[in-house]
Amino acid sequence: MFDLLSVFFAFIVLGLLLLTARYVKHKIRLLQVIYLPESIVAGAIALLLGPGVLGAIAECDRQLEQCLAQLKKTQKKTDC
Repeated sequence: MFDLLSVFFAFIVLGLLLLTARYVKHKIRLLQVIYLPESIVAGAIALLLGPGVLGAIAECDRQLEQCLAQLKKTQKKTDC
């Protein structure tokens, strides 16, 4: 199930992707000329960074899951 920290992480990644897409669209003239929305550019960047191509987002997600599991273990130890 989703916990609050995973949802927060997803919104952070989404915001970073949109900021990156804005920068890329500003630098590449072709994207401005064809009026390609920043959300489409962000989606293309996400596909490139996703597990199917580069795997950068999947690696960050795996590290976050490990960190959350370790945090839960330490919380259970302090509750005793």
